[in-house]
Amino acid sequence: MLAAIFGAVVTALIWGVTDPLMKKFGSDPKSIDNWLTRLIPFLSNWRFALTFAVNQIGSVAFLWTLNKSYLSFAVPVTNSLKFLFTFITGQFLGEGKLTKKSTIGVLCIFLGVILQIYDNVRK
Repeated sequence: MLAAIFGAVVTALIWGVTDPLMKKFGSDPKSIDNWLTRLIPFLSNWRFALTFAVNQIGSVAFLWTLNKSYLSFAVPVTNSLKFLFTFITGQFLGEGKLTKKSTIGVLCIFLGVILQIYDNVRK
């Protein structure tokens, strides 16, 4: 079970950090109508391409986590922690203000993850 917890945290950390960075480094090719010509600006941007590659490593880590645990454990824990890490990374990138509601929300997510881990370790 420790391996599943580790995998969920690593996956969430990778996804949670790379999602805001891909948003920051990505361009907006909405005016381009061909899917291939939409892909080229993203891949020619080395910051976006590197962040995207690291994000895909997170996907591999998630599959490994699914192999080590139950789906009912891996998905909620990983996605909750991903949201938490995305919020924290966004704060560092200056995406939003830390409000009272967002602080309470982050604490609720953290408490929920702790309870989920406790329940699965206890079994």
